[in-house]
Amino acid sequence: MAKILDVQNLTVSFSIHGQQLHAVRGASFDLYEGESIGIVGESGCGKSVAVQSLTRLIPSPPSLIQAGRVIYRGIDLLQTSFKCLRSIRGREIGMIFQDPMTSLNPTMKIGSQILEGPLYHSIFNRQEARLRAIELLHLVGIPEPELRFSQFPHQLSGGMRQRVMIAIALAAKPLILIADEPTTALDPTIQVQILALLKDLQQRLNMSLILISHDIGSIARVCDRIFVMYAGKIVENGSAAEVLNSPSHPYTQKLLGALPTLKSAHGEPLCTILGSPPSLFDTIAGCSFAPRCPLAMPICSQKPPPFLSRAACWLHSKTSEENQ
Repeated sequence: MAKILDVQNLTVSFSIHGQQLHAVRGASFDLYEGESIGIVGESGCGKSVAVQSLTRLIPSPPSLIQAGRVIYRGIDLLQTSFKCLRSIRGREIGMIFQDPMTSLNPTMKIGSQILEGPLYHSIFNRQEARLRAIELLHLVGIPEPELRFSQFPHQLSGGMRQRVMIAIALAAKPLILIADEPTTALDPTIQVQILALLKDLQQRLNMSLILISHDIGSIARVCDRIFVMYAGKIVENGSAAEVLNSPSHPYTQKLLGALPTLKSAHGEPLCTILGSPPSLFDTIAGCSFAPRCPLAMPICSQKPPPFLSRAACWLHSKTSEENQ
């Protein structure tokens, strides 16, 4: 498989009341054709900022992309013109945003919202685009697609609205689909259905998929590889099996320990991660997880750890032996 996206050292900050909030601090990840990857981490770790920065969707100001490269098919999306970027957004890189309750325009019919992308990019004429929209509504599992085409968002359930969001993202036949917390505000049964739908569509249409979630269990159901993010940095990556069965970073180990399992005894409390994430207004000298890590050594709070053996952790470096 060829690499379709290569994100290198992405660094994004926000100017808030004269202070710099360092939302993404040198994140790097890649994506191959036909592959699905997941980016997982707790709320506020920079997942959404990172993926929305790929096509410069976050307004500037207050945001500022301070460093990094986003190479998509030989083009650096952070340096290319807005004209080029507009031809890629939606057409080649589709996006499903959080919360279908607020992402859809309540004043526009469902069909009109699906037609916008293909008509803007001149992929189809209006009649062809209408047929494409109805085909997509059927593809994402919405019953009576001809009827739904003419309805407004308030006439659909939450699960149906999320399926409409997926149809909108797929309307222009993108090569990459980014799904940012696509199951937010949905009940657990619908969440499972949406994740299964995304996996099926990704395989059927041979797309590349980036799935963002704070739920590592959801990520594992869908993705080939997992990138674990903490305080604006990728701290671990590997295949889904590697990350789930043999996590390398203490943060990943704690995340997995907090998940209930079928073997958990009734009434047994789940593991918790003590403490709070660091303030992203501060400069972090060493490992951002060190204050919460039960395995932390003196060097962990002094120097940023190198990325070795799938994880950015001093435990995997020979240097750590000298500091124990």
